[in-house]
Amino acid sequence: MSDIASRAEEAADIALGAAGVAVKAGNKAVAAVPIPDPRDDVNFQRLAGLEQSTLARLMPRRRNHWPKLLEHEQRLAELDGRQEVLRAELSELRQQRETAPERHALAVAGWLERGEPGERPGSDADVLEQAIVTKEAELVAVDHLVAKLLAAKIDYVTKNRASLRRTAEGATAKARASYEQAIVALAGAREELLTCRSDQMWAELYPSETTRQSRGTEVNLSLGLQAPVKRTLGITTQLPITAIHEALKADAATIAERLTPEQREELGVGPQATPEQVAMWDSDPRHQEWAAAKRRELNELAQWAMTPAQLRNMAQEMDE
Repeated sequence: MSDIASRAEEAADIALGAAGVAVKAGNKAVAAVPIPDPRDDVNFQRLAGLEQSTLARLMPRRRNHWPKLLEHEQRLAELDGRQEVLRAELSELRQQRETAPERHALAVAGWLERGEPGERPGSDADVLEQAIVTKEAELVAVDHLVAKLLAAKIDYVTKNRASLRRTAEGATAKARASYEQAIVALAGAREELLTCRSDQMWAELYPSETTRQSRGTEVNLSLGLQAPVKRTLGITTQLPITAIHEALKADAATIAERLTPEQREELGVGPQATPEQVAMWDSDPRHQEWAAAKRRELNELAQWAMTPAQLRNMAQEMDE
C-alpha cells in the first residue's frame, strides 16, 4: 500500500512539474506574440484619414495674401457643395428604394381592384437601384477630386513655403508696429483728454474754490476709482496707466512671437517635446529617448542612496 502511495506521489510530482513547464511555455508563447499597434486598426486609420483631411482644409485668416490659395478654397467650396447635393439625393433615393416593394404592392392591389385594366404595374426598384449606383459613383468621383485638390494645396504650400512665410512675416511685423503705434497714440490721446477736461472744469467753475479740487489720481486707470475698474476688469486694486500701456505692448509681443512647445519643435526652434508635455505613443522615438534618459537619471540618483520610496515614486512618474 505504501508502494502505491509512493508511486502516486511521484506521479503527482511529475504532473506538477509538467504543468509548470507548460505554464512557462505558455507565458513565453504569449510574450512572443507581438502586441498589435492600435494605429494599424482600420478604424484608427479611417479617423487618421479624416484628421489629415481636416488639417489639409485649414486656411489662413486673411486669404487675400495668397490668391492661389483662394482659388483652391473656392474650388473646394464648389466640390463640397456638390458632395452635399449628392448625399441628399442619395438619401432620398435610398429611402425610395426601401419603400419600393410596398408602393409596388399597393399599385398592383389597385390595379387588381379596378379589374386589371391595361398592363400590370411594374416596380421601380431596379430603376432606383441603378440611380443609386450612378449617384454613388459620382460621389466617389467628387471625393477623389477633393482629395486631389487638397493634395495639390499641400504640394503648393510645401513648395512655396519660403515665399509664403516672408509674406506672412512682413504682414505680422507691419501689424505689430501698427498696434504699438496705436498704444503710443493711446497714451497721447489720454493726456489730451485730461488736459481738455481740466480746461472744461476751469471754464465751468472759475473762480470757485472747487476749480482746484482733484477728481482723482490722473496717473492711474479710471483716475484711481475702484468702481469702473472693478466693473470692467473684476479687480479692486489701482492700476497705473503706464502698466496698462506696458501690458498692451506685452500683448503685442506675445501675439507676434508666441509658439506652443509642439510648434517650436515642428519649426526646429525649441527643445524636443517630451511625454511630460504632449501625449506620445510608447513606440515614438521621442518617448523612448525620454524614457531612457529617465532611467539613466534614476540609476544616477540611486547611487546617491535614495530611499526605496523615492525610487518608487520616480519609477511611477516614468510610467504615468
